[in-house]
Amino acid sequence: MSEGLAAALSIFQVAGLLLVARGFWPMLLGSSDRRVHHMAWGVSAMVTAIALRSAYWDVLPILMGSAWHPGGPFGRAAPNIVFGLLVVASVYHKLALLREMIPAEERTRYSLLSAPFYPRTICVTRLAAALRDVWRK
Repeated sequence: MSEGLAAALSIFQVAGLLLVARGFWPMLLGSSDRRVHHMAWGVSAMVTAIALRSAYWDVLPILMGSAWHPGGPFGRAAPNIVFGLLVVASVYHKLALLREMIPAEERTRYSLLSAPFYPRTICVTRLAAALRDVWRK
């Protein structure tokens, strides 16, 4: 019972994550704003990594039944390297987004690793303003 419920939940999770990734495609392809570019790539890479990981480790074993090898058909390391690389790409774009949200005159003083600490308050309002401007176009 619990395996069936977990598989059903994973299928809905994968479908939902793929819908989120699809929703960001227009921003991936059509925006010249670097903030939107990094946000769209960061979100898309992360949801794709989560969807692929869930499909590979949660859905495929149920669908394949006894044909599924406990370590998966490619072993444990290879798929996890792919999922990990997608997460690293997502982290890079999210950090680049935070850096791009710093005002231009102050941006040169910050790296990708120090950008999350600018300013000493949370940057959500700047992201919301950038998104609002893009979505109004």
